[in-house]
Amino acid sequence: MTGLVRSLGRYDLTALSLNTIVGSGIFLLPATAAAATGIHAPLAFVVSGLLSLLFAATFAEANARVPGTGGPYAVARAALGDFAGFEVGWLFWLSRMAAVAASYNVFLAYLAEFVPGADTGAARVAVITAMAVVVTALNVRGVRTGATVTNVFTVAKLLPLITLVAAAAWYLAANGGTPVDAGPADGFWRAVLLVAFAFGGFEVATVPGGESRSPARDVPAALFMSIGVAILLYVLLQALAYAVLPALGTSARPLADAAAVVFGAGGATLVAAGALVSTAGYVFGASLVVPRIAWAMADAGQFPSPLARIHPIFHTPWIAIVAHGALTWLLAAALGFFSLVVVNVLARLVVIAATCVAVLVLRRRQGPGGEWTAPGGALVPLAGLAAVAALLTQAKGEEIVWGLAALAAGSAIYKVYGKR
Repeated sequence: MTGLVRSLGRYDLTALSLNTIVGSGIFLLPATAAAATGIHAPLAFVVSGLLSLLFAATFAEANARVPGTGGPYAVARAALGDFAGFEVGWLFWLSRMAAVAASYNVFLAYLAEFVPGADTGAARVAVITAMAVVVTALNVRGVRTGATVTNVFTVAKLLPLITLVAAAAWYLAANGGTPVDAGPADGFWRAVLLVAFAFGGFEVATVPGGESRSPARDVPAALFMSIGVAILLYVLLQALAYAVLPALGTSARPLADAAAVVFGAGGATLVAAGALVSTAGYVFGASLVVPRIAWAMADAGQFPSPLARIHPIFHTPWIAIVAHGALTWLLAAALGFFSLVVVNVLARLVVIAATCVAVLVLRRRQGPGGEWTAPGGALVPLAGLAAVAALLTQAKGEEIVWGLAALAAGSAIYKVYGKR
């Protein structure tokens, strides 16, 4: 692995992870969770967040045992062999591209609040194209440029959400909440599965290991800090939004509608602007990291070789970045938000399960030591596997079929490139 520059520090990785976690999902999923499980929705976010911390501990150890660029792909290939590594890399790449494409759709929906018609017809294609071109060009220029822009976006996207939390708390203290029904409880675990999308992406901090100054030290800290902040923010947003807007489960723009109650008409505009910043920041940050997966697979001879080329001036995997921009543009144009959410969540669960198994294999092969080890012996990776199995039981039959189709597609691609 040569040609990449080690310039990312702990807070760069934390910003990358937090920017990826706090993306588009939080602007739509509070309504989904409220509709599924009513007043228990904040607890669904807590459970999903704690499961993410469990998974993050496994990812942190895996990254320490298999340093370098590629994240879960590199770990699975080192521990489980070429075919398993390829499938994990393929699904991880697919899941992250689906999440980026979903964010394009959310961006367009909120942009239409300011520019009517921006989410339909030729205007929709033009906006997606312009975003893809700008994001791709900036990320090709270098990882330091991309990380700096991502850091700015991370701060900018959090400010409106934190403002909404503070204002909603003040509003409830001054006016009291509206009585709410407890709502359904039988959809709790389905809600946990769906809001897992809102925590998706923490694992991207493990991908640019070849460009991190001290991955074994900084990656675990980045994972835990970013997930911890996300849990606190999400639970507060869900609880406060439900308290000020009892009809949250029927809202098409849940946070904007809650802000309208707290601030008046200007509140919806504030949240809509925040959604634009958040989704744009997510697209930018993910488009910095996700191409490194394709680059790592090509560098190992398992993807088309041009994807492994490094730009002679900017020292970035520029062809992989351009390919990412083109493919996410295509997915955004072809599929809607919730279809992309399902693709993302199911693919991520397979990647998480493979990483848990890989850690158990690497422990047996390398011994219990290492620069960072998850506590509790085998308890953490085994608990991760059990959690994945439990979440998969909440998937619908057709969603499982989609997941199996993705695995089959990966097998077909492996026959062409994976054995080289």
